[in-house]
Amino acid sequence: RKMVVIHMVWIKTKAEAEPAKVEAIITGADELKAIPGVLSVEAGFNFTDRTPHNVSLLVRLESKEALNVYIDHEVHVSFKSKYLAGVVESASAFDFEVSSTL
Repeated sequence: RKMVVIHMVWIKTKAEAEPAKVEAIITGADELKAIPGVLSVEAGFNFTDRTPHNVSLLVRLESKEALNVYIDHEVHVSFKSKYLAGVVESASAFDFEVSSTL
């Protein structure tokens, strides 16, 4: 059975971050879809108080190899500098494989 990789990122933005810049993380995440091997990208705001993180991204990729390409890809590097620099207090990433349902 084919496996796909789930790349999850949890972000805690700085308290003083401008709301428009935090919103831009969500809307800008669509740019990541241009990276080869990316199957889908979802981003949103946390609506519970179960974690200090207020923004999350979920990226589905074709394979572990595609994750390696994604991490160093110029679009990903640009996304981080354009949308995350100066806005993020902390971030955590978690990567795992699941059976493909696509």
